[in-house]
Amino acid sequence: MITVRLAPSPTGKLHLGTARAALFNFLFAKKEKGEFVLRIEDTDKTRSTKEFEKDIIENLKWLGLLWGGEPCRQMERLPIYQKYAKKLLSEGKAYKEKGAIKFKVKPQIIEFNDLIHGDVKFDTSLFDDFVIIKSDEVPIFHFAVVVDDADMKITHVIRGEDHLSNTPKQILLQKALGFETPQYAHLPLILNPDRTKMSKRFGDVDVASFRKKGYLKEALINYLSQLGWLPADKQIYSLEELIKLFDIKKLAKSPAVFERERLDWVNSQWIKRLSVADLQKRIVDLGYRKLEPKIIELIKPRMKLLSEVPFWTDFFFSAPKVDKKLLYNEIDRFKAKEILNITSQALGFLSWNSEKIKDKLRQEVEKNKSAFTFSEFLYPIRIAITGSKVSPPLFESMEILGRDECLARLKVVL
Repeated sequence: MITVRLAPSPTGKLHLGTARAALFNFLFAKKEKGEFVLRIEDTDKTRSTKEFEKDIIENLKWLGLLWGGEPCRQMERLPIYQKYAKKLLSEGKAYKEKGAIKFKVKPQIIEFNDLIHGDVKFDTSLFDDFVIIKSDEVPIFHFAVVVDDADMKITHVIRGEDHLSNTPKQILLQKALGFETPQYAHLPLILNPDRTKMSKRFGDVDVASFRKKGYLKEALINYLSQLGWLPADKQIYSLEELIKLFDIKKLAKSPAVFERERLDWVNSQWIKRLSVADLQKRIVDLGYRKLEPKIIELIKPRMKLLSEVPFWTDFFFSAPKVDKKLLYNEIDRFKAKEILNITSQALGFLSWNSEKIKDKLRQEVEKNKSAFTFSEFLYPIRIAITGSKVSPPLFESMEILGRDECLARLKVVL
């Protein structure tokens, strides 16, 4: 049976690159009816923390990339590594040196076929003997990985391209211990827009930060799948669709550029797909107030991120402080005053719904069409009601606010 693993080090939060590796491992396992396991590589005692481990586990669960069984932790497996180190010592394939155990490197050519990069060769004569167990009896990365992959019967290792140079040392250890070599697939790097390695210099790089800013898990999964693999012509895919389409042989060799604008667009498309009830719940889960369904229906087509909720909705809950510079930005004060006066009088005794508000204001514009256009007429009204020149649909917003509140806001600005 095909078995793959994600093996993050809890030395930082769940990075987008690690999340992408988790996604491709998950898709491959599901497509092939195999198993996906999680291994926490926590042997870096100075940098590994439980806080980072918690972040990794929580955000993998949030993304829906669930693994089988309990997570495995390397620091709980130290006796197993000691057993295999002693085996190498007894066979003369390793030796002790200043409390540490070193592996003897025999010069040879290591060849393997990478599912993404094709045939790869390394000359081990360029390597020195290397430590496998440190003086504190903790294994180094290469040794722990090899023992764990064999013990967990890992058949395919899908990981970042930065691990490609680690592979020959791991194959040497596999041969020395009599283990089978898994099939490797090294994913291309994710780059910043300037084609440098993805870093915080261009913004957030961890899943938790994107989650906090109001990106949907569906959008992150959707976009990460396109960094190194594009399944077909369309752009929006659910996780279930990605599982059906996934083909490990179609993963790209070239690096993928992370474009925030593209992710924002994908997120906006997923927001539009959510039901009002689902979107309402997610907004509350992110820490915002519970919105009426009719407000959600107004803002849903306009949002790129859930964190934009205050921008689109604050004016529903408290009268905005109107910026005079903004009010007079596109219309002079005398015209603005005239429009607000006309509006206050016209709406005073109107039966209150969005269509009647719109019809009444159109009639007023028609009466004064030599003085202003409909868009000019609406500008100061929008500023007075919402405090912004960008808002949800004005007439529907006014209906929700009610006649008394709208007239009060017009009066304040007047």
